[in-house]
Amino acid sequence: MNFKLNSYNFFKKPYFSEKSNFYLKKNKTLVFKIKNNINKTEISWAVEKIFKLKVKKVRTLWVKGKKKSKKNGLVSYTKKWKKIYVILEKNQDLELNNLLK
Repeated sequence: MNFKLNSYNFFKKPYFSEKSNFYLKKNKTLVFKIKNNINKTEISWAVEKIFKLKVKKVRTLWVKGKKKSKKNGLVSYTKKWKKIYVILEKNQDLELNNLLK
């Protein structure tokens, strides 16, 4: 890997919603917004190195841009972005304070 090892090169920000909080409590799943050109193996490598957590599975998905209407009647769209679900091993202690630094 030729990336400099810091979270900015991989992750844009953690993604918090009702669904992501439910997954976090139920089966220790972290949800992040990431850069568009990162693949699953790079994500799992980065989570293990940066956050010192063992990854069981990584799932990625594209979130479509929302439709925006302008004053002159034209329709535009916001950018699409990539979201990941990182499922951790069962024996991991998870503290959100360490992840947000």
